[in-house]
Amino acid sequence: MAMAEADHAKGKRPIEAVVAAHAALVNQQERFLDAVRTYNLEIAEYAMAVAELALPDDQFVSMLIDTPIQWRPSGPAAEVLPAAANTPLPPAVPTRAE
Repeated sequence: MAMAEADHAKGKRPIEAVVAAHAALVNQQERFLDAVRTYNLEIAEYAMAVAELALPDDQFVSMLIDTPIQWRPSGPAAEVLPAAANTPLPPAVPTRAE
């Protein structure tokens, strides 16, 4: 763009070349912004998929902007130990005793 403008000022290029260079620059910038938006959306979708529902907002945001905050469970969750890999999970919906 700058070269096209400089050449036009020296009479080496017509104004149409400057306009075309400007249009190409704008197109390139728009494609770049589209790529950045897509990238950020994919990061947000991934973070939403892996984050716990009870995760505090500041910790969720840290997943999005790469400023890790050390998380330790608090309250009743702090006393729960992780289940072994071969331990079956309890049913999601309690069954009714008949």
